[in-house]
Amino acid sequence: MQIAKTPLKTHISHALKICKHEFLMSRILLIIVCIIMAINLLIFINNDPHSATFFILIGIQYFAFFICSITYVLSAAISFYQGVFGKHAYLTHALPVSIESIIGAKILIYFLWFLVIFAAFVFALYAGTSGISSIQELLVFFKKTLDFIWRLIPLFILSVLQEIVFIFMVVALVHRKKTYTLFIGILTYFGIKVLLLILFGILSNLLPDNIEENTILLLLYLYNILLLCLFYFICHRIIKYKLAL
Repeated sequence: MQIAKTPLKTHISHALKICKHEFLMSRILLIIVCIIMAINLLIFINNDPHSATFFILIGIQYFAFFICSITYVLSAAISFYQGVFGKHAYLTHALPVSIESIIGAKILIYFLWFLVIFAAFVFALYAGTSGISSIQELLVFFKKTLDFIWRLIPLFILSVLQEIVFIFMVVALVHRKKTYTLFIGILTYFGIKVLLLILFGILSNLLPDNIEENTILLLLYLYNILLLCLFYFICHRIIKYKLAL
């Protein structure tokens, strides 16, 4: 007896449902980004570096980005926990989609959220400096560094994806803890970060002094790809083990 395979269209449909659910779970980020953009517009309108209003708005803007960063990490962690291990897990796993589709949908949504926040940050820089640096000066700067920027874009994307999957992996590692889960998760997050910084420092010291810039970029690409694959593999294995129980 052959089991009918689920059509690709159905897989895509269910993956989009997960994306929609992830977006609704993270809608608090939309509110914060809207507030940040409103502050950016006020700074752009009142762009007088010597006024007290300007400095107050800049202070509020920094605080808003700080809150947005914390909210982003917590939103990603909580959404992943609830969707894979928590109260919404039965709905997620009831869909005929693979673990890869579930994780991929969550990565996609939070990568898009990061791009939105990053765009708000870029506009914040422009709004805060438009009274000092002209648009022409900015364009000249970008033209001079365009080649370098293009080479950094893949590294930037890899770093963002690695950070998102790292958050998911930490959640997967601590999901069985029923008490002090957030506290243990924070300790695990920063503990692994410190170990990675030590590892990065050791590897950096092993490099020769006369190494070329392109070689450094290539090694950074490989380093981030290896970490991304490692975090994804650990996260995937924990979810698969959980479903097998």
